[in-house]
Amino acid sequence: MKNKLLIIFVPLTCFIFCFFMINIQESYADPITQLPNFQYSGTMLPESKDIFNFRYGKNTYFKKLSGEVLNGEKLYVNKTPSEAQAMIYHIGYYQGKNINVKITLTGRAGGLYINKKDFLNIDLDIGGWITIKFEFFDQANNPVSIPLTTNWNKINKQVSLKIGKDKIRYLIADPTNQFTYKEESNGELTLQNNVTSAVDTGINSSLQCILYPTTEVSFNFNHKQGYNSYIKYNYENLNASMLSNAYGLDERFDTFNSNDLTLTAVQDISNNIADESNASNGKLNALATNFRKEIDSLPFSQYKIDGFQVLDSDGNNLTDLFSLSVKDENDIILIARNPKDNRLYNTALMYLVKSKWIGSEEKPVDPGRIDNNGYLKVPFEVQTTSIPNNTFISKGQSSIFYKGNININFVDIDNPEKILRDPLTIPSILTLSFDLSKEYPDIPNYQPVFTPSNDSENNDKGILLEKTKEITHQYLRKNNIHFEILNKDSLTINQGTQTEVTMNFSVSLELSDAYDLYGEYNGKRQLIHHYTTSNGKKDSLTFNIPKEWIGKKVIFYVVSNHYNTESNKEERQIIAREPELRVPPIFSFGETEIKNEKYGILLPDALKNEIKVIDDAQVKWKINIKEMLPFSAKNEEQLLERIHFTIKGKEYILNQEDQTILTGETSTQLDKNDSIFIIITPADKPGKYQGILEWTLLNGPS
Repeated sequence: MKNKLLIIFVPLTCFIFCFFMINIQESYADPITQLPNFQYSGTMLPESKDIFNFRYGKNTYFKKLSGEVLNGEKLYVNKTPSEAQAMIYHIGYYQGKNINVKITLTGRAGGLYINKKDFLNIDLDIGGWITIKFEFFDQANNPVSIPLTTNWNKINKQVSLKIGKDKIRYLIADPTNQFTYKEESNGELTLQNNVTSAVDTGINSSLQCILYPTTEVSFNFNHKQGYNSYIKYNYENLNASMLSNAYGLDERFDTFNSNDLTLTAVQDISNNIADESNASNGKLNALATNFRKEIDSLPFSQYKIDGFQVLDSDGNNLTDLFSLSVKDENDIILIARNPKDNRLYNTALMYLVKSKWIGSEEKPVDPGRIDNNGYLKVPFEVQTTSIPNNTFISKGQSSIFYKGNININFVDIDNPEKILRDPLTIPSILTLSFDLSKEYPDIPNYQPVFTPSNDSENNDKGILLEKTKEITHQYLRKNNIHFEILNKDSLTINQGTQTEVTMNFSVSLELSDAYDLYGEYNGKRQLIHHYTTSNGKKDSLTFNIPKEWIGKKVIFYVVSNHYNTESNKEERQIIAREPELRVPPIFSFGETEIKNEKYGILLPDALKNEIKVIDDAQVKWKINIKEMLPFSAKNEEQLLERIHFTIKGKEYILNQEDQTILTGETSTQLDKNDSIFIIITPADKPGKYQGILEWTLLNGPS
């Protein structure tokens, strides 16, 4: 029975094994050459805009986000399915944009190198699998769509590769390749290399993928059998491509220095270049880049081009490989001396055009080019002139912090080492004028010593031509003076005058000395009186003021003749004396009788003459009058006629509306030709009649 069982078991095992092998061959029977987007290497010429190559350069670095990083160089997932993430910064340029990539590794028993030496090389243990997800971002951490190009080799028959079919623009391999494919139901394409040797490392083990622009893409590697596999990533492309344009970059320089500003452009150059007229055998016949600094909108340019430097992505200096052709100070061309030099290929060239500062008093900056943060914007254009019939122009902009500071130091004139207060820092813009002649803040017990404007030592005014300028303002210790105005709150124009006021004040000086009393309004001061000596003196001074002071707040102070030391300052409102209307409280027309005809009764001259306006200030005024209550008796009978005024030949009959009966701008009263009277008619009834008039004196235009 045991022998029979063995005989039955062995064929069954063989049958199962053979069926498994047949299934693999059927699954990957179609060569990738049958795919519509497959190209043999050397048979097509993609445009540079359709290719982005990773460049692990001098400025590239990574930051672990999660998971395991072995030896600080390899993302790793162990035999239990897990995940590891890292962010790779400055991994290349696409059309002038600095690209960062987030890598997420999921799977088991596999690793992905993220260090410079072995970047994107893959370790897979037997039975291991990994999915590599790339997500692309710009420097501001915004997702960005790029056409990634990859080239892995050492892809042997133990490993299959999966990628979304809709992501692939081109698959490129050597004519000797033995890659086959299978289309999965989920839209993925599974690729298998059927080379004879499990460790084949020749050209037939390389597969280049050129993808459509995308913000993210995933690659899956699956190790099925045999022993551990090591898949190598290659920066070189299997296929030639057209020369990329150079792209101007936007850069910012935070510190002003006359040698700091550069205009920067970057140009990614593949290992294999071809086009119709400018390349042969994968190398360029010419390489030239034109820089033009825009100056049309600048009244005066602040920089001119002055030298250059060329670096590769690893930071190696390639400047000696280029010469400089100058059209004018704002237009140059960088030309490769030997465009076939291997150092110019499979890298990103960084062109750094240095600029020399030429700002001056005669060439001030255009403030419109200074942004809100204080940076001068210097735009420029870049064009790759060695590309035949190339019309593409890239624009870049360098911005440099263009603000300087002026520091004002405050010292004692008799002891310059004595600092009286913290320095005052005034921000300004380079090449613009400044005037700090009034920047003398109050310092207790000290007064400013102003340097005459024609003094050679005066540097309060000028043009800022340096990042930091130091200015010294000198002060003199005061002869302490106390000044007090005894008139509280205000000064009133004296009665009967137009501009005369009387001020009561006291002055005390530390040193007995002559002094002057000043008044100041609107920045202009006027000498009021000169005193020869003072020591605790009180005084009452009557003086005339300018008419423009009336109604305003005026500053008063005294100045000692000792080094022109100023006292404290007192402020008072100058109040004009308002026009005054004088009217007798009662107008009595006396007793009369009703006659058979109308007749008038005049207000007696004694009462009429009491009506007057007192106007010392000589301001414009007018008198309005209206009848609040007509002449009425207790039985509510009313006189038929109203009061009449005849003023300056014009008659006014009062009613309940305001009427202007008199205007002027000086003191005045009714004259002998003016009259106030009432009309008595035969129809009026006997009785005692009373009325009320409202008088109003208004200031302002008549």
